[in-house]
Amino acid sequence: MGSTDSQAVARVAMAFLTPLRRPRLPAPASLPAGNPYWVAGPVGRVSVIHVGRGPAVLLVHGWEGQPADFAFVVPCLLQAGFSVIALDLPAHGASDGTMASIPVCATSLLRIQQASGALHAVIGHSVGSLIAVHAADMGLQAARMVLISSPARYEVYARSYASHAGLNVTQTEEMIQMLESMDVNVRRTSIPEIARRLSQKTLFIHSKDDRVVPIGDAVESAMAWKGASLLLFERLGHHRILRASLVHEAILKFISD
Repeated sequence: MGSTDSQAVARVAMAFLTPLRRPRLPAPASLPAGNPYWVAGPVGRVSVIHVGRGPAVLLVHGWEGQPADFAFVVPCLLQAGFSVIALDLPAHGASDGTMASIPVCATSLLRIQQASGALHAVIGHSVGSLIAVHAADMGLQAARMVLISSPARYEVYARSYASHAGLNVTQTEEMIQMLESMDVNVRRTSIPEIARRLSQKTLFIHSKDDRVVPIGDAVESAMAWKGASLLLFERLGHHRILRASLVHEAILKFISD
């Protein structure tokens, strides 16, 4: 492969790791006021907010997401007596960095636990679920995990991104190898594989009409995770699912039992 092709592959690999920063949502869509602080992450400062008192629930938003994506979940948690910890993932929102990966984001979760103490539960949405599971594999401790609209494998999305960027099969393999040389091992970031090493009580929540992450991802991951539960909904898509009261009730029941 020529140098021009390699440069093209490198550009796509860098773009894959570079999220677009979404504008901050205005109130009332933003989170309630709380205690903001910074944590030293692997690529700079990570912006964190802690709201309320009680057992802590860590919220992990998806790629190019923000904590306000959980704006309808947070009041339910607070009213039930939980406190909420939410972060801007590296290279998102107010946090430092221009590029991020699942390993970098997962390390940031570990740093938050070191700073904040015990976690009662972790709730992840979309790629945030993959990040939460990767962090648990690295030692993040939480009694329960709720994984919403969760993709099963990082590699699938890396290959899809490469294809949409115009890379051929050979170039895609080079991109995967390039990511691995940067400690971004997309092949090993797989919930069905990691699940065999974990014992947390886990609830997968997915909508059957999700056009971003197919329902088969949730089914496969839940089957691989010993003792995991899978709750399926209709007509909630990939993002509306975070606004649904039935989903909120299911989350509270699971983390409160």
